[in-house]
Amino acid sequence: MKKLLMRTILGFSSLLLMVSNSSAGPLDNISGFSVGVSGSHAVYAATGLEKEDGEQTKEYGAFTHSHGSVFVELDINDAVSVGLDWTPSEITTPQAVNAQHDDLTSPADPGGESMKENKAQVSFENHTMLYLKADTPVELKGGNFYFLLGVSTVDILTEETLGTGGRYGNTDTTGVHFGLGFEKDMDNGMFIRAQVVGADYDDVEVTNANNTSVSVKAEDMIGAQASISVGKSF
Repeated sequence: MKKLLMRTILGFSSLLLMVSNSSAGPLDNISGFSVGVSGSHAVYAATGLEKEDGEQTKEYGAFTHSHGSVFVELDINDAVSVGLDWTPSEITTPQAVNAQHDDLTSPADPGGESMKENKAQVSFENHTMLYLKADTPVELKGGNFYFLLGVSTVDILTEETLGTGGRYGNTDTTGVHFGLGFEKDMDNGMFIRAQVVGADYDDVEVTNANNTSVSVKAEDMIGAQASISVGKSF
């Protein structure tokens, strides 16, 4: 579904460009472009599942993170823009630590025990979102509200130290984004924005490279972020 939506946005963007260029010279109808930076505070949540030898452990978790991003937009007309937003820094989950106790009891050593510590965390890198921004006729104090629809890709880096042995490879996922924002134009082409965006990401699953009977899966991955942006139109 998310891949279909990504193709739809890409196709719609291409169609708008074709329509704009068909009635005049190349890019004659393009209103302009904008660049800017954003500061965001987000909350992310997911359900984690670990499968080992037919047994399954399930746990829900959430965390918050603040990060910055940069964006560039092409104005198709006075109301619609196509943009690309990129987060240069990593979004990192808190580190999870657990200890596993192995019972080494034997006739020669009753009560023997060994403890192995596992540490794991995940980093999200190169979060890149392609989006459509559509202005609404609703105005307030010299600014106007807009809707945002986007699709994204992000690399998922697994960073673990497992005392019990094993390792997991990296993967990636795609997301769908829906948002509402408010934009106010300033002097000299400058503008400021405030927006709230919700996200839904595809499930991912990785298998232990040293033991294929063990795998971990993240499902129902969602996010919500509030952002303040400053940009300039040309």
